[in-house]
Order: sequence, then C-alpha cells, then structure tokens
Amino acid sequence: MIKKSIIVFLIIIICYNLLVIINPWNSKTTTQWEDNERRAETFIFNNKNYRTVIIGSSMSTRLIDSVIPTNWYKLAFGGQGVYEGFEIIRRANKYPDTLLVEMNIILRKPLEGYAANFFLPGIYHLKKKLPGMRKEYYPASFVQYFMYGLKGKINKILPSPQKNIVKKDTNKIVKQDKIKDELKKNKNKKNEIDTSMVFILKKEIKQFKKQAVTIIFFEMPIDKSLYLSEKQIKLREIINNNFPEIEFISLKSYDAYETSDGCHLTKSSALKYTEYLIKQTQ
Repeated sequence: MIKKSIIVFLIIIICYNLLVIINPWNSKTTTQWEDNERRAETFIFNNKNYRTVIIGSSMSTRLIDSVIPTNWYKLAFGGQGVYEGFEIIRRANKYPDTLLVEMNIILRKPLEGYAANFFLPGIYHLKKKLPGMRKEYYPASFVQYFMYGLKGKINKILPSPQKNIVKKDTNKIVKQDKIKDELKKNKNKKNEIDTSMVFILKKEIKQFKKQAVTIIFFEMPIDKSLYLSEKQIKLREIINNNFPEIEFISLKSYDAYETSDGCHLTKSSALKYTEYLIKQTQ
C-alpha cells in the first residue's frame, strides 16, 4: 500500500512538472513577499544571463517591466534592500556586465539568511530540476491561472454591469499624511543613518569589480520634501564621500515625477523614469 502510494505520488509530481515545462502559465502574486520570492527564483533558476541587473527596494520594483530591455533583470525586493540582491547574484554566480544599485535605502541592513534560503542543499537542486517546485508554479497558482482565464472568457460573453462610481479626492490628503509621517521618521533619532553598512557595501563592490562588473548608483525619484530632507542629503554625502569612483545617475529634476505616497512613483512617472534610467546607461 505504501509502495503504491509512493508510486502514485511520483507519477503526479512528474506529470505536474511536465505540464509546467510544456505549458508554463502566468499568475498573479498576492503579497510583496511572494513577489520577492518569485523574482529571486526566476533569476536563480532560469538559464539566461543578463547584461544589466537592477537591485533595490520596493521603490525600484515600480520600474516598468514591459519597458525594461529583455537582457536586463529587475532583482528588487519590496520591504528589503540591495544586499539580498548582491548575495543572490554572488551565490548564483550570474554576474552581469552592469549592476544598477538603488541608493535610496543603500544602507538598510539585509534580512538575515534570506538569500541563503534559496540555495539550501536538496531544495535548491529540486527547484532547479523541477520547476513545479518553484513559487511561481505552485498548484495554487495553476488554480488561480485557470480561474482568471475562465473569468476572462465569461466576461467576454456576459455584459458587464454598469456601476455608479463616486470619486473622492482623498489621494492628495493621504499622500501628504504619508509624507509627514516619513519626515517625522527621518527626524527621529532611532531612524538615523546607520553607517556600519558602508564597510559591507565596499566589500560587495570590491567583489563585483573583481568579476569585471560595472557598478552604477541611481536614485529613485521621491517627493521633493523628502529628497531635500536632512537624512537624504546626508545619505548622498556619505555615498559620494565613500564611493567617489562610482558613477551616479542623478535626477535632473525631482519635480518631474509624481509619487503615490511620497516614496513610490505613480505608474506614469515610473514609466518616465524607467525610460530615463535606460537612456542614461546607454
């Protein structure tokens, strides 16, 4: 009985992975942590080498994927920083020609053990050989893919009901409140810049330069009041003083971009900045 169960289980696993290989599907992520995991696994396990890789925080995740060149990869993580990206690239041994490093949160400490978890013996090799083991192709994602596809077909057949949409101009108020909160955090002593990560950053840059990687810093646009805040000015000074040899893509005008909350670009501004960033690296 146990032997039969094992055989059936193996057949199901093999068939499911064949399905993934033959007909990979797109599904939506439900949390930023799931999105982070998918993005990391895609970079690690696909067989593609990238000319340019972007590492950063949730600010960089706003960069528009459809505009980014196919030989670029956006290895940015919501709620995290650049050091997870550095480590994943090193462990995967997939060094790009150019590494774009977001500097807005460049001194934020990494989540301990996060990058290492993708390379655990056994699990790493299973995911490498069996794509169905990866987050993107979990069985739940297939159900989601099927349901969204079915919903799309039904919506084409049935007329969509008309809704009375009441617009409320609350976005600006919410945005201003978030900016005020961020400025308060910047002034709080507990949120002062931790320069202990400068040594780690120098170590990472040295390692990547040994692999002939060109490092470029860039700053994601944020609200003018935050851009000119004491904390951000001090951060730029620290980076410029410690890494004068690193190219830095600065903003021509911080007034040219709109944010939804002071820190994260709106879709139209994200598109504008993505195009600007690509142009500056050519």
